[in-house]
Amino acid sequence: MNALLPLRGQPRAATVSSLDGSRSRSASAGSSSESVGGAAGWDNFAAIERPATIFAMQGSDIEAARLFCALVYHSGREFPIKALLGSRSHTGHSWIRALFANFPLLGRTIILFSLMLGLTGALLPLAIAVFFGQVIRLSEFTAMPYLIGGLVLIVAFETLFIVQRTKVVAWVAGRLEFIVNTSSFSQILKLTPSISERAAPTNQAARLRSFESIRDFISGPTFASILDIPVSLLSLILVGFLSLSALSIMVGAIILFICVFAIAWRRSAVLTSITADRATELQALCIETLDKLDLIRSCGLQEAWSGRIGVIAEKAQRAQMSLRFAGLVSEAVSSVIFTVSIIGVMAVSSLSVWAGAISGPTLLALVILSLRVLAPFHTLCTTVQRIEQIRRSLNQINSLMDLPTENQEEREKNTIGAPSGRVSFVNVGFRAADTRPVFVGLDLEVDSGDLVGIYGSNGTGKSTIFKMVLGMMDVSLGTIRIDGVDLRQLPLRELRRRISYVPQRPRIFPGSLRQNLALANPLATEMQIDQVLLNVGLSEEIRTLPNGLDFIVSGPDEERFSASFRHRFAFARALLVNSQLMLIDEVPNVLLDGETGALMRRLLEDARGRRTVLFVSHRSDFLQMANRVIALRYGKIPAVNTPQAILERAI
Repeated sequence: MNALLPLRGQPRAATVSSLDGSRSRSASAGSSSESVGGAAGWDNFAAIERPATIFAMQGSDIEAARLFCALVYHSGREFPIKALLGSRSHTGHSWIRALFANFPLLGRTIILFSLMLGLTGALLPLAIAVFFGQVIRLSEFTAMPYLIGGLVLIVAFETLFIVQRTKVVAWVAGRLEFIVNTSSFSQILKLTPSISERAAPTNQAARLRSFESIRDFISGPTFASILDIPVSLLSLILVGFLSLSALSIMVGAIILFICVFAIAWRRSAVLTSITADRATELQALCIETLDKLDLIRSCGLQEAWSGRIGVIAEKAQRAQMSLRFAGLVSEAVSSVIFTVSIIGVMAVSSLSVWAGAISGPTLLALVILSLRVLAPFHTLCTTVQRIEQIRRSLNQINSLMDLPTENQEEREKNTIGAPSGRVSFVNVGFRAADTRPVFVGLDLEVDSGDLVGIYGSNGTGKSTIFKMVLGMMDVSLGTIRIDGVDLRQLPLRELRRRISYVPQRPRIFPGSLRQNLALANPLATEMQIDQVLLNVGLSEEIRTLPNGLDFIVSGPDEERFSASFRHRFAFARALLVNSQLMLIDEVPNVLLDGETGALMRRLLEDARGRRTVLFVSHRSDFLQMANRVIALRYGKIPAVNTPQAILERAI
């Protein structure tokens, strides 16, 4: 049975086959302090994370593996964007505002290109007017080649500036998307469990999709219209030089556009909020329907439930219709202002031509310049709802990045060695969200090598104790100490790496089975992996899979692997960590009668006196294997005693 647990004195392997999926077995000798067996194997790689990039490792090159370890080491310390953003506590800027501030040169480049476009945009109408006056009206063909050359040159420069500005904007959009997406994922992974467990996966996915709309906005015509505002202002100045009456019409039209935009934006903000609430309500009801489908059928509530869905869907559609109608109204009003303004410019310019104040070519230039002046403002008014959606998306990202994380810098500065297995619970308690105590006054000293069973009815805090030990839940009442050190002083990431944990609902992540095992110990040798799989009874099952350990898991793991396979695989990962402290959450009773139960029984027998194990079980035959048992009772002080005393009391 001792083979069930890898020994700390095994030599370290120079290969990282568990990372790249190769079968290389090259190894170099090492001392027992350099063991790859779990916690000790992490000593020289204390900052290695367990990111999804591990799945991208290919090949067996040791240098590639070293590069991977270095990359993960630095990403584990701090994602570089944090250094880019600087300290927002001094500036008071939002996260997005601080992010954009890190592209000052690109911002100035875009502004420069926009100003150059403004210059060419102002020269092009004048050049067209000169060509019209000299060639068409006066039939002066001697200057035509020069005029055509000038027009071609202006168009070429304008095209060049547009292309270059588009390239810069596209690069910025792609770069921002990368930074926001990676930072959002990093932030979600660092959120405190109390926040992340409350949020539905659909809500988290919606946050991550928020920047997709922002990227499309930056790359789309609306953002280009905003960038064209300098072109519009330069054209407006030129209109003023040519005709003051046309200038007054342009200024009045711009003021009207601004008023329409402000009113439509305010209206869109209210309607968008209402529409979002209605859509969320409908989505929640759909999820509830699918979740309670059998109950609805068994109670004969199909018609009533359909009516309820119909009412909420009608509200959602009415809100959506109101939002669309408001958008159509703003577009219509903006189009009227645009059309009337151009007609007005043509009218006053025609009067000026008849009065001899300006020439016909000047009228043509005024019309073209007026179109350039009003086009950006017209586009903004027609896309006001899009802008409101972008504002809400930016707020979503800012709110996500401002959520508190469990990454407390002071704790991360501390170091933690391999735990010896001593755990102390000092007057520990837990209160539910409604502040009612689930349990209070848990006092227990767990020595190295002890087996401690935990049992209680649903909702009494069995899994909560494990979350507290793993630092996934704050210890608000009392104190938990590991090897005599208060849990609140220990670095969370290191703490979790050094504890073997079998969750209540084990999952297998996308990627190969070998890569899933590497998440527990990237430096485990091929021999260790084979030995652990043999001990948990998975060697034959994995061998029958296509490519064996290199079988790629895609899609929900429940569809490919049985519950017994997933639990035994979780035991394999826990054994690869090889910590002196192991936590085993509740295993379904149906599995305890099969191979999983036999495995757990062997593990407990082998761990007695060698490894501290805290496990949850309702089975008396498993609880009797423990040195002591914690009996949790809702709202009361837990009973801690020998298995015999606890079981007799339960009877």
